[in-house]
Amino acid sequence: MSDFIYIDPDNIGYTARDADILTELNFGNLFPGSSNIQTFRLGNTGSGDLNFITSGTTVNSGVLDNISISTDGESYSSISSGVVTSLSPNEISDDIFIKYDVPVDTYINEGTFRLDTSIYSGDL
Repeated sequence: MSDFIYIDPDNIGYTARDADILTELNFGNLFPGSSNIQTFRLGNTGSGDLNFITSGTTVNSGVLDNISISTDGESYSSISSGVVTSLSPNEISDDIFIKYDVPVDTYINEGTFRLDTSIYSGDL
């Protein structure tokens, strides 16, 4: 069992134990020149204070270049760099934002990416 869960952003639970687990993010139909933002939260299901890093990977070329991640919804960084979230036991994070920006001069085909979250032990 992992030390975290992905939580639906509309979750009304107060603790990670009571939270609704998120199973997917769906960006829907994207068109050249458009953007779509999805949100989720992390919940610490471990027994101690933990730092988590969330990043993304994909098998589809060009997808990661257009996806960014943020903990405040304003300053975004590359999804491949990730963001670190510090949580106490049973705590739920604030929203984490994932933005997909589609360039104007591109052809979009179907694609997927995977969120990767793990315990982070580096410097904060």
